Amino acid sequence: MPWYPGYAILGEWLPVILCPSDGNREKTTNSGDGRVLTQGNTVICYGDGAHSLNTNQEGQSAGDVSSRGLFYFFAVKTLQRVTDGTSNTLAISEVVAGTNDNQIRGGVADQSVDAGSWWWEPPTCQSLQSGSTFTGLYWTDDTRRRCSRYADGLPLYTTFNTILPPNSPTCAMSDAEVTSALYPPTSYHSGGVNCSFVDGSVSFVTDSVDTNGSQRHQQGNYLRGPSPFGVWGAMGTPAGGESSRL
Repeated sequence: MPWYPGYAILGEWLPVILCPSDGNREKTTNSGDGRVLTQGNTVICYGDGAHSLNTNQEGQSAGDVSSRGLFYFFAVKTLQRVTDGTSNTLAISEVVAGTNDNQIRGGVADQSVDAGSWWWEPPTCQSLQSGSTFTGLYWTDDTRRRCSRYADGLPLYTTFNTILPPNSPTCAMSDAEVTSALYPPTSYHSGGVNCSFVDGSVSFVTDSVDTNGSQRHQQGNYLRGPSPFGVWGAMGTPAGGESSRL
């Protein structure tokens, strides 16, 4: 019996989700028990929340940050729930093939934040960047790479959030696949990333997209209304009451 439903596909190359600009796009991971997992370059939108995993089904924790995006653990929203408009709401973005080093594009920084406080610290994450690398601790486990299990619904492997702008550092609270984290989309394109909206359109979103300063903001249950993270955050929420796109 496979360890994960649909495991077979995790070992197959899908050219449609690989980015030609990423030299590591055909990277593989040895899971340690004989499984070889292939890399991807595509992630789905979890909205503007950094608390990445809600163990409850939809409706049991209405307004939780883990259900602020189009996709979230256990479920996906229907078109009827995209009240901000399909042309204003993000569905998919690209991401650099994950690495186990200190590179901003590909690596994951270990940002120690008290999960019990329900606050996330985007400025602290940004302060860990020095040029193209992290200045502090970073993940070195080869099985904990972004998109190394591209068909797995866990946040580390499959998702991005709209708090820090594209090509910002990726920062996590712990070395765990379900940890709360800042997961910006990344690419090797100059100045931004390609994103797909719910209506199927594709736009290039720049690194300078408005994020309202990616300010310190409370996370937790029952967060509703417009995103605190500017135009970028608004694009990540299908029902925040915003209509801004770019």
